Amino acid sequence: MSNKRTAAVIAMSFAMATGITSAAFITAPAAIAAEAKGKTVRPPVGKPLVDAQALAKANKNKEALDKALEAEKVSNRTPYENFMLYSTLSSLYARNNDMPNAIKSLEQAQATGEMSKEQSDQTIKTIANSYYQLKNWPKVIDIGNKYLKEVNANDTDMLVIVAQAQYLQNNFKPAVDGIKQAINTARSQGKPPQSAWLQLLMSAYSKLGDDAGIQSALEDLIAIDPQEQYWKNLVAYAQKSVQSQNSSTKATLDIFAVKFQAGLLSNPQDYSEMAQLALQDGLPGLAKTVVAKGMSSGVLGTGAQKEREQRLQTMANQQADQDQKSLAQGEAEARKAKSGDPLVKTGEAYWSYGQNDKAAQVIQDAIAKGVTNKDDAQLRLGIVYVSAGKKGDAQTAFKAIAPGTPQATLAKLWLLTMTSPPKKTASAAP
Repeated sequence: MSNKRTAAVIAMSFAMATGITSAAFITAPAAIAAEAKGKTVRPPVGKPLVDAQALAKANKNKEALDKALEAEKVSNRTPYENFMLYSTLSSLYARNNDMPNAIKSLEQAQATGEMSKEQSDQTIKTIANSYYQLKNWPKVIDIGNKYLKEVNANDTDMLVIVAQAQYLQNNFKPAVDGIKQAINTARSQGKPPQSAWLQLLMSAYSKLGDDAGIQSALEDLIAIDPQEQYWKNLVAYAQKSVQSQNSSTKATLDIFAVKFQAGLLSNPQDYSEMAQLALQDGLPGLAKTVVAKGMSSGVLGTGAQKEREQRLQTMANQQADQDQKSLAQGEAEARKAKSGDPLVKTGEAYWSYGQNDKAAQVIQDAIAKGVTNKDDAQLRLGIVYVSAGKKGDAQTAFKAIAPGTPQATLAKLWLLTMTSPPKKTASAAP
């Protein structure tokens, strides 16, 4: 921001915060003495201020400042005289593009105690913002933290500006703490966090090398601004998190399934690999659906691997036809097993053919019977409900998953595909 623009901001902010405008200094000293319910300004202080205001009206800004400074030479000034003096000096310094002294004078005016609480609080915020414009990060942090401690610990504007200053000072942990407090405060007031806050939080986590923090910030960001690039970034971090705990082909397929649900598969390699993984996992119905989508969208069946992709489609279709015919028999055999694990797999097969009601019932029966990995079974159940468009049931199923597990990470993604699907825009953030 240019000095002239900063000067205008300071002058306007001060006028709004205090109610003092240039009109207060046009009148005679006797009129000034009548201000503030009987508080007086003696002529040795008031006359230079009136003269300074007259010079300022004539755009003689340097002469006006010199004249006002004469009042500063008067000894034993009262708090009200200091208030009138320094509020005038703040405006005149700003008109002369002397921002450091303009802000310093505004601080001195506020420190007199002559403002109402509302005026004083707003002026402190103006001062902090002015120091921010001057890139004086230590002053922003000092003034902001004092305000948060003594005035209002839940002022989101001040929390954010202090966090920004901490970030610019490379104090990334305090920056994270401040933004998180602003977010929590906003939510407690029934307001969503702002996108800019979450982007700052994400950047601070990045500076700290905190992938889990980045992932959490991305989840919150997508909830209010589901840009496709944010989605791609989130899935990439989630994949890293999931595969660090479980490097199986099933875990890889789970990531592909989220991408497919969110419409993030975009190249032939992704479609082909997902279909092949589905076949390996005994889900030919899913493989058939994926290849069909790839073909209908023109991603598959048109390039150099056209023949190979057509063979993959034929294989998926044949295996799916055979598998679907044996589903009922497979369910009957699974129900005879001692554990519910085979039933979970059967339920997943029903899901792959779009039979969501049947899939949900079978997986519920499996959980009731007892399964080796309950978190995984709850994930499969929640996925079925997402596919069926049953948000409440999906949330209930996912809540039963232990936090911090790969299944919990995947569950968050699946819910987001339902509540905040990717928004494809040309302006998606890089």
